Amino acid sequence: SPIYQEWLNVNYSHINRALNAIKEKDMTGLENVTEENCKMMHEVMKTSAPPITYMTDATHSCVAEIENLRSSGHNLFYTIDAGPQVKIICDPISTGIIKESIIDRTDVIDVIHAGLGGPPRIIDEN
Repeated sequence: SPIYQEWLNVNYSHINRALNAIKEKDMTGLENVTEENCKMMHEVMKTSAPPITYMTDATHSCVAEIENLRSSGHNLFYTIDAGPQVKIICDPISTGIIKESIIDRTDVIDVIHAGLGGPPRIIDEN
C-alpha cells in the first residue's frame, strides 16, 4: 500500500494519544484516536496490492448504527481488527440499548457482550 509507511509512522503517536486518553479517562479522546487508527489500517488494506477488504455489509451497517447511536447521545466508539467483526466500547449504562439497537437495526447476527476484565491476576493453568 502506498500509505503503509505513513500508517506505521503515525502508530507511535496513536499509542501515546490512546495511553494519555486512558490516563485522563477521556473517552472522547480514546474514541478519536481508536477510530482514526482503525480507519487508516483498513485504508492500508484496501490500497494494498492485491487489495484486501475485511469489512462486510454487516460491518458497515454496524458502524453506521454506532454513529447514529453516538449522535443520539450515547457514549460509544468502535474498532475493527483484521476481520469483519466490530468491537464496540461503550459506557456500561448504555450496553442494553446499544446491543438491542445493533441487533434490531443492522445486519449483525449476534452480539457478544464482554464486560471489564478486572485487575491483573496470576492464573495457574497446570
